[in-house]
Amino acid sequence: DSALQRLLSTKLQPLMHSVDLDSVEQQVRKKHSNKYGIYTKYLRSVCSATLAAPLVAPTCTAYTGDPSASASVLDRFLHQEVYFLQAGGKGIFYTWLEPADLEHLTSAAGEADLLAWTRALVPPECCDSSVEATHEDDTHSI
Repeated sequence: DSALQRLLSTKLQPLMHSVDLDSVEQQVRKKHSNKYGIYTKYLRSVCSATLAAPLVAPTCTAYTGDPSASASVLDRFLHQEVYFLQAGGKGIFYTWLEPADLEHLTSAAGEADLLAWTRALVPPECCDSSVEATHEDDTHSI
């Protein structure tokens, strides 16, 4: 799939030679766009892949002192391994999720949970301090 290849050659470059594509599912969602205020049709390619080699990348911790983060979100995702990859002068958080968790976090009901979780993530100290951590609103990054 060209979208996956584009991600692997840019944002996921450390994984470029370690990912084997298993399948691609095309999904269509129709919902109200918060950004544009109109009913919108969203097209998404969901790629299922296998990591053929271990990922060697810094991992993040979750800051548990944020009073806006709900306890249930932190309990559920606090121990989730989250990687921090640097690309193009930015740092981006990545993780692997179970399909049910991905479905929840990309739904309207899970939007607040995703925001609370990503706000609690702290980039690893080993990374360049001038790199800006990006909490992308991009389901490919979750």
